[in-house]
Amino acid sequence: VIAKARKMSFNLSLSQLLQHQTIQELASLVSQELNPLPTQNTEKFSLISENQPLNFPPDIEDAYPLTALQLGMIFHSEYQGNVPVYHDVFTYHIRTVFNYTVLHQTIQEIAARHGILRTSFALTDYAEPLQLVHHQVEIPLA
Repeated sequence: VIAKARKMSFNLSLSQLLQHQTIQELASLVSQELNPLPTQNTEKFSLISENQPLNFPPDIEDAYPLTALQLGMIFHSEYQGNVPVYHDVFTYHIRTVFNYTVLHQTIQEIAARHGILRTSFALTDYAEPLQLVHHQVEIPLA
């Protein structure tokens, strides 16, 4: 419910949800108390340093600097060598009919919608480590 409210630009807290447990109470709350979440749209390439020349390959639609957390994770991953510090691998065995084409097409469609799934890291190619959002990627299934 909270996630759906946020999708509709309403900031609903858990305590509000627990206090207003009927649809009527929630509807009243929406009309009286909820404030729309502020939208934060940024121009493409506006988050990178001004010292960074904008000479990206044509398949790049946006670029961001890495966060401090990402930089720290990369540092520790490199420092640990072959130990997968931030890499959890899980295996699930599912018994069902498998259709490679449908799965591949579905993954590609999801990646087309969500830029984070089309993002790569360029750690040494630019003045600062960057995340590069590609227009399109081919996600391989192994």
